[in-house]
Amino acid sequence: MAKKTIKIYLAGRFMKYCGYPDWRDYLIKKTREQLEDIPLGQEIEIKFYDPRTDTKQCGGFASFNYPDREGVLASDIVFFFDITPDNVQEDPGAVNEATIGIENGKVVIFCTEMSVIHPMFGNYCSGAIAIGMDSGIEWILSFAEHGLESLEVYHKMIETRKRLRFAK
Repeated sequence: MAKKTIKIYLAGRFMKYCGYPDWRDYLIKKTREQLEDIPLGQEIEIKFYDPRTDTKQCGGFASFNYPDREGVLASDIVFFFDITPDNVQEDPGAVNEATIGIENGKVVIFCTEMSVIHPMFGNYCSGAIAIGMDSGIEWILSFAEHGLESLEVYHKMIETRKRLRFAK
């Protein structure tokens, strides 16, 4: 039986995370470990589009914007990790990638380490908002296990959003 493949674009600032060189390294490692623990894990392959390695990251914004756009369009999910340190502007590339995903009907998971979410960020996702990286990984695994159009996953999204605290 052929494996079901899900492609995930990793959008967000390049930053160290929990002792890893970048948050993407943590996400990829933990997702692969946890995928083995779900019932259908052996039948699912998750491919990650990592702009650090899959896009030439040099020159100006325009030089890597097109390849990043192509990476988003080739993916099923855009995982947008907001790890903006205090007093630093949000990564415009990540916002652009999430917007491209939304405009093209991709599932966009907005993941943050903030305890309170500004309502604006709901516009940058498909309803999947995760507080903390491990919660974001749960979203990935839910979509992998149940499918991108599963009503069960979207019901979970709605119930999760009801419990979020939005900034006023």
